[in-house]
Amino acid sequence: MLSYVAGLQSRWVDRYMRSIEGQRSDRMPVKRNASEKEAQLQALKARLASMKSHESAALRASVESKIAELEAELGGGRRR
Repeated sequence: MLSYVAGLQSRWVDRYMRSIEGQRSDRMPVKRNASEKEAQLQALKARLASMKSHESAALRASVESKIAELEAELGGGRRR
């Protein structure tokens, strides 16, 4: 009886819980507009400023690279 119920549950999950094309679970980048990017940029700059000296260099480098990436995107968008 238990295996029958597990089989039904598995079929239900396969039928109803699968992602459809275009869902955020498809590992696609989240699209943000310029104001959302600016807010994210300010939050990252605040995070970088509040980092303690003992935090890892890899984390600091990651935040710095994301800041540079956002600044490049926003700078490129303003010139057009």
